[in-house]
Amino acid sequence: MTIERDSRLFAIVGKTRDRVNALHHQSVDRPGDGLRVVARDDQGLVQALEAPGAGFVMGVQWHPEFLLLDRGQQRLFRALVRAARDSTPPGAA
Repeated sequence: MTIERDSRLFAIVGKTRDRVNALHHQSVDRPGDGLRVVARDDQGLVQALEAPGAGFVMGVQWHPEFLLLDRGQQRLFRALVRAARDSTPPGAA
């Protein structure tokens, strides 16, 4: 897949091209309001979306949980855990 250089995903995995285990034949057609496509595979299917300026809002279509030996995927999981740890749950102020 190709990752947009100005995306949070790029900042996390550190590369503009990556191999992923996406076997899907369908993906997002039109991103919702506030969402931006930040990665596509070689067939043009959307593989990642982000919501810029909305905290850690990211969607990926591949299965990073099955790529645990890949350092970029490990960084993705660490970023998710860090974002969850650092967030304040609604109503917990």
